[in-house]
Amino acid sequence: MSSSFNNQINKFEEEKILKWAESMGYEVPYRFNGCLFFIIGCIGLAIGVVPGLVIFFYLYQNNKEYKEKIKSLEFKWIDAGKPQPGQSNNKVRKLKKIEESNTAEPFDSSADTESNDDFENKIKDFL
Repeated sequence: MSSSFNNQINKFEEEKILKWAESMGYEVPYRFNGCLFFIIGCIGLAIGVVPGLVIFFYLYQNNKEYKEKIKSLEFKWIDAGKPQPGQSNNKVRKLKKIEESNTAEPFDSSADTESNDDFENKIKDFL
């Protein structure tokens, strides 16, 4: 049951990918109807083995090419941020570049010892 659920999700995403690709002007791959080609392949096998095998091989190649094109469109769709059809990409906030400045004062060890002495005196007073 879980595998059929995953296939439904993939078909739903595939439909979204195809709609998005079409709206963006990408070439949308064509998939032949499997049942129709199966019937034509069986008729080809009834006529002769070679025509039926040629039809089945053509269907296999078309299905393989379709999956490759869908996979490349899926990568483009994911890179664009999985936008809805008609959107070029999901808006992503750009990070601001923070420039480092060298305005830090040099380390003064005498100032540090004075602050340590003050700190120790405050702790002694507290206790």
